[in-house]
Amino acid sequence: MKLTNMLLSLSLTITLASCASNDSKNEKNPFDALTLKEVLVEGKTTQADILTHFGAPDMTAEDASKNDLWVYSKHKNESESNGIAGGALAFLPGPFSLAGGMISNDKSESASKTVTLTLYFNKQKKLKNYSLTKIRI
Repeated sequence: MKLTNMLLSLSLTITLASCASNDSKNEKNPFDALTLKEVLVEGKTTQADILTHFGAPDMTAEDASKNDLWVYSKHKNESESNGIAGGALAFLPGPFSLAGGMISNDKSESASKTVTLTLYFNKQKKLKNYSLTKIRI
């Protein structure tokens, strides 16, 4: 009976862990190139539209012609692991906690990703053009 409960608990832990990792990958990225093409229309999209969609910019400036320049920057640390079963076993009490370390051939990888959206506006406060820069380290 105890073994059945432990196996059920293990199965539930693995299922919940896989669901949690999939949800974050399905999250819509506001700086995705396709999303930007839908939202940012040069000569039409206003600063008010941008504020509604993205919120306040991280940085504002003016160019030499006194046109507004807005910058949005998002930073994300990403990590991947290939040994979820072993990792789940490591959190279980008793003999299974030792098995987790032996079973797991965990290969984890981490990266840092920065996405910067720079928006250039004309005198009428409408979008003149924009650039998107992605850096992964």
